[in-house]
Amino acid sequence: MWQDARHRRRAHAEPRRPEHERTGIHTAADFSEWQTGRRFTGMVFATIGFSLKAGLAMGSAAFLWLMEGVWNYDTRSPGAPDAIAGYQFSGSISVGLLFLGCVLCVALCGLNRTVTRRMGMELAARRSAAAT
Repeated sequence: MWQDARHRRRAHAEPRRPEHERTGIHTAADFSEWQTGRRFTGMVFATIGFSLKAGLAMGSAAFLWLMEGVWNYDTRSPGAPDAIAGYQFSGSISVGLLFLGCVLCVALCGLNRTVTRRMGMELAARRSAAAT
């Protein structure tokens, strides 16, 4: 009985989308096409990939510079009290501040479900008009 209800619920749900569509990366490509009228999917995906890798590298470097500069981190004594305080700060307060910054960026972005659906419908209309 419960399997039937789950199946009915799944049948009416939206179809499963590819991973890049669930992460919002395709929304950036669609947004650029919506604004400019040209499709730069490859460039958008390459830029996002580069930005992720560059951000990871800069984040790692910033963490180590912060540990060395503020908490006198030394690789020979990673269990020093200052180093432990640095680990705790980096794993709690700094992560919370970064998360708050991300929340503000998303809140100020202006892309929501209504805008992305309108964007999708307008792009579909443009593409179908161009195909005929």
